[in-house]
Amino acid sequence: MLDCVAQKQLNIHPVEFEKNWFYWINGLKDWCISRQIWWGHRCPAYKLTIAAQPEVEGQWIIARSRQEALDKVKAKYGDHLTEEDITL
Repeated sequence: MLDCVAQKQLNIHPVEFEKNWFYWINGLKDWCISRQIWWGHRCPAYKLTIAAQPEVEGQWIIARSRQEALDKVKAKYGDHLTEEDITL
């Protein structure tokens, strides 16, 4: 984002606001999960349990939906798993 504005690939109008743009973009910081929850944002993470594989219990799967999480689990731990084997 910074390079695009600096190299004039992205123009800020009016030009006087470029300074504000750089100020805000340079000051971005990640929000902690508790702050996301406080503001009502859903955390795209699912805690994993696989009945036949206790060593993966408690690992987190990051996905935009439950179905995407299931697909990621099957890709990582085996296509043989069914939805009944997986708890998210």
